[in-house]
Amino acid sequence: HRAGNPSIMQLETGDGALLRDAVVAVAQRLAQAIVRDGEGATKFITIHVEGGRTTPECQQVAYAIAFLSGIVISYWLGLRYVFRQAGSLKKVTRYPLVYLVQYAAGAIMLELLVRHAGVSVQLAPLVIVVLTLPLTFILSKFVLAGDKRGQS
Repeated sequence: HRAGNPSIMQLETGDGALLRDAVVAVAQRLAQAIVRDGEGATKFITIHVEGGRTTPECQQVAYAIAFLSGIVISYWLGLRYVFRQAGSLKKVTRYPLVYLVQYAAGAIMLELLVRHAGVSVQLAPLVIVVLTLPLTFILSKFVLAGDKRGQS
């Protein structure tokens, strides 16, 4: 049975915009709650870019800042807590290559999964994260801790 409310056909105006904003607000609160509960975070950083020609342009700049910040944080955490290694100029210059490889592998997988294997656009990113996580760990270990094979 329908509630008798009019259908929402567009999310840009009127009731559609209200619905979109409400869903985004709930999703943001849930995402922050997951981080707080699972990771113990007490602070959040929000990157809000203004002054671009278009909203998508501002979003791309914010994404680039967040992505690069993530690489820096991952480098520091990987050195300090995961591999317990000292930093070096060689490591800091090679580490972004890990994420370049991860990005390229993910882009190729996205193409293969969605266009050739029939995986939905919504499910493909999750599959890609699961598949690239071991690759990222192995490459990070190689860059940050070196190749320890054959050493005891």
